[in-house]
Amino acid sequence: MNFAPPQPETIGPEDLQEAISIVDMAMREGSDQTFLTDYPLVYRDANLKNIHVCRHAGHIVAEVPYIPRPVAHAGCNFRIGIISPTATHPDFRRQGYGIANVHAAVRQMTRECVHVSVLWTALPTFAFYQHAGYQGVREQMKIYPIFRDDAAIFDDGGHRVQQLDPTITEHLEQVVALHRAEPAGVYRADDEYVPLLTLPKMVTHLAFSQDKVKAYLIESHASNKPGLIEGAGESDALATLMRHVLRSLPDDAPILGYGYLASSSLGDLLESVLQERRRPWGEEAMMRINLVRPFFNAIAPWLAKQSRDRHMTFSIEVVDANETISFDLDDGRVNLGDTTCDNHHQLTRRELTAAVFGENLAQRVAVPEPMRRIFPFYFPIWELDHS
Repeated sequence: MNFAPPQPETIGPEDLQEAISIVDMAMREGSDQTFLTDYPLVYRDANLKNIHVCRHAGHIVAEVPYIPRPVAHAGCNFRIGIISPTATHPDFRRQGYGIANVHAAVRQMTRECVHVSVLWTALPTFAFYQHAGYQGVREQMKIYPIFRDDAAIFDDGGHRVQQLDPTITEHLEQVVALHRAEPAGVYRADDEYVPLLTLPKMVTHLAFSQDKVKAYLIESHASNKPGLIEGAGESDALATLMRHVLRSLPDDAPILGYGYLASSSLGDLLESVLQERRRPWGEEAMMRINLVRPFFNAIAPWLAKQSRDRHMTFSIEVVDANETISFDLDDGRVNLGDTTCDNHHQLTRRELTAAVFGENLAQRVAVPEPMRRIFPFYFPIWELDHS
């Protein structure tokens, strides 16, 4: 018997509840949370065109959503596509529906100039996403287990503490300004802050001095993003919030604080007082370079910084993308071409991804020597922006 291949399509508002039911059944069974409110930016009307589904007998049986986000980091600007949790109805697994949706998402990201795609999954499911060119990469964050008794470690700066009321425009604008003052990360549009700062089972705490917000800290008890997941502002005000939140914990079960491989207000504070507890986090991250040459063009400012006091010429052929890129780096000057140099290396798209973003220890890759001297490249995706 011949079976027609799955035909992915995008959804409209009338399909939203059915699509949500598929992913809720897979990942929210027995929970009082739902993806509709856990990931409001993914499932709002403006992003429905980026949710791919497959149907059987007219009903949705598999879905793969993504959301495009702009990144500003180290003088570079590019776009990433964050794959949100995917799901297939148990009766229709291993029939090609899920991977068909992933391929459809990748094609759309490529058409719409989304340079890189990222997702988070468990190691046993790496093989599934590898079929679409995704590759496991190195840890992306640092975590710090913190206990209620640690409140004494953080000084009380005497700030007034209260929870964010998003209807108070002045306070919200000050929180937005504090977040945007952080040195790097995913850029949030103005209308994205309220949905993210008021997610279910999360509280945004504010520290005031003379009626001005000096710091904010997000405390989350949601199953998908638990911990002290984001904070920004003046160090003493952030320490006041840490002390306040820890003292209010109901027991001494650990709560996780999040830092990154790049500097951040919260990460720097945690590192300064809890360095011995630091653990790497993010072994489950997978990435895909969708647009090879445009991505390297976008990170040229970073390449220029990496090439100071260096003189290197080499080329890379991405064999499954049928693309060759030459790198001429000369003490801060960068020239990207398409010639084949004497120092030439052949890589698959997945091998290139590992070379650029760093190897996952479970998926070691032979990184060419000239790339090892320059990379890995890192940009932070705040936990609140995980979708």
